Amino acid sequence: MNLDRFNKFQELAGQAGLMFYYRGPFTSLVTQTVGEQIRNRLDSEGVAAPVKRKLFSSFVEMAQNVMHYGVPPEEIDARAAAEATSQNVGALALGNVEDDGGAAETQKRHWIVCANLVKIADIPELTARLNQLRSMTAEEIKASYKRQLLNDEHQAESEASKGAGLGFLTIARDSRTPIEFSFVFDESTASMHAYFLVRAVI
Repeated sequence: MNLDRFNKFQELAGQAGLMFYYRGPFTSLVTQTVGEQIRNRLDSEGVAAPVKRKLFSSFVEMAQNVMHYGVPPEEIDARAAAEATSQNVGALALGNVEDDGGAAETQKRHWIVCANLVKIADIPELTARLNQLRSMTAEEIKASYKRQLLNDEHQAESEASKGAGLGFLTIARDSRTPIEFSFVFDESTASMHAYFLVRAVI
């Protein structure tokens, strides 16, 4: 990255309220290390304990999603395999934004975003599951979360639907707004994969 690109990156990061960013392989060790860094940053920012708990919970679920349901580099192309390890690769960012929410006093909200490659064939199922979550009320999400905790059937479902089961229910439960998601197609993957982006606001 040249200096002009880095300057643009840091300008955009500042505008977005970026507090933490990571891109690379996701492993148990990486997740633990990144989690400690996120906790330290949130502590230094004086973030309230309930918000820290929800942010960390969402981070863990997003990291698990990358590790278990993403596409390994060797399944993508030689370029990706050469620049990464055999572990699934993803990106995660954490930041804050001032949000008045129509209230008398402005409050600071936090957002967390994760991105990783998924198979295009899995997109319809992921879309249906997440749209269903977006249509549910907070009470319905909490009730569904409790039922899922007592139900092991999700473990026998497809790889894609597992990622949209208890994990995304956890994120939806803690998010102040409906989960946002999108798919960005990448021609370098021979139209077989797309980047799956998920965002929660806490």
